[in-house]
Amino acid sequence: MLAELLAQDKENKAEVIKLLDEVSKLTPELPNSHVIKANYLISQQDYAQAKAEINIIDSLYSKPELVKSLEGNLFLAQNEKTKAIKSYQESYQLHNNQKLLFRIVKLMQQEGQVSVAIDLLNQEIDKQPQNIALHYRIALLYQSENNNKSAINHYQKILAINPENILALNNLAWLYSIEKNPAALATAKKAYDLAPTVATVADTYGYILFQQGEAERAVKILEAAAIKAPLAKDIQYHLAKVYSQTEVSQLLSS
Repeated sequence: MLAELLAQDKENKAEVIKLLDEVSKLTPELPNSHVIKANYLISQQDYAQAKAEINIIDSLYSKPELVKSLEGNLFLAQNEKTKAIKSYQESYQLHNNQKLLFRIVKLMQQEGQVSVAIDLLNQEIDKQPQNIALHYRIALLYQSENNNKSAINHYQKILAINPENILALNNLAWLYSIEKNPAALATAKKAYDLAPTVATVADTYGYILFQQGEAERAVKILEAAAIKAPLAKDIQYHLAKVYSQTEVSQLLSS
């Protein structure tokens, strides 16, 4: 723990390195301090020394998955994303780690490899069909590609596992509203009933209420959401739109 805290010190590099080396001598059977040192050197942009430290780890410990993960960190720090993805994938194949998987998926998305990322997630879902995090991540990817049908499918699978998953309910309600599915309002209400103080949930419910002609209730809910999240542009936009269209309707009816 002490070594990890000191490794955050960006100004006293020599002292940090010295301490980490001392910790390594005290616990030679563990790679931890070497790993912290390698990542610290990467953060300091001392890539040559970081590579040397990774090589030390490779020579001292039988942990190829750790070495590949560190190599991925090194490549990523140098903005070599293709090489980073390759190293991370090699690490993941040796030792399944969901955090690493999601890092790979994020990098693939950044590199425009969304279809590859989706294929990778689908492979993992086949192995772990009850894994909510996997379904949620792939649903977000499908949403980013405007593939609402596939995103809806995975949100529905999440709710089959956990009917009160607020994130899935909220996102599903929004997609239902886009797709003109009559279940949009009931789904949004369920999310809102479970989490009325969450601004994004209130925003979804309020805006769907407005879309379905319940402007008065919508305004109150959206106003509360806007107060909770004053910097959320989507929420502020929805409230402004409701205000604007409500005023127009009132003028036309007067």
